[in-house]
Amino acid sequence: MRYEIIEIRNKLYEMRIKLVMLLLLVVVGAVSYSVGKSRSRPMSVPEDVEVESVSDEQQKLPSCDVGRCPDYVSADIDGDSLAESIVYQPWGMTKGAGSVWVIKNDEVVFRSDVGAMFDYKVNEEPDGQYNGLVVVFVDEFDQSGVWPKSWREEKWIYENGKYVLGETKTYNVKPW
Repeated sequence: MRYEIIEIRNKLYEMRIKLVMLLLLVVVGAVSYSVGKSRSRPMSVPEDVEVESVSDEQQKLPSCDVGRCPDYVSADIDGDSLAESIVYQPWGMTKGAGSVWVIKNDEVVFRSDVGAMFDYKVNEEPDGQYNGLVVVFVDEFDQSGVWPKSWREEKWIYENGKYVLGETKTYNVKPW
């Protein structure tokens, strides 16, 4: 009889511990939810922003795509001593697809084609000045669709008020 009472007490003690842990888990979850909700900001356009000016598809500003958001840097790439916004815009979730945009005075002045495994750098001339961009992306995949067969490098130069394609190189990937 005494052994049964001890066994019942042990089970009750274990149940109390499990109940306290469950309640603690519920309280931590509720606090985390309320803190996260209070720190989040509503995703709306402020009333003083003129939406009509960006309604054209070419002029829409970069935005997040499937959870991947744009990356902004500033550099003077047209020689006017004023920095432009250079934006890497990711597209989709596979193969590092993306493009690069140049924004000046709230207007998109250049937008590259979308490419897989996309990368870019600011073009540095031999005299140390920056002029345009160099974009690199996969030109062609092998038959599996996974491994690059060739890469393309495009050099975009700022001339006469616009970006023009200066030089294109293709690099073939050697098979393993």
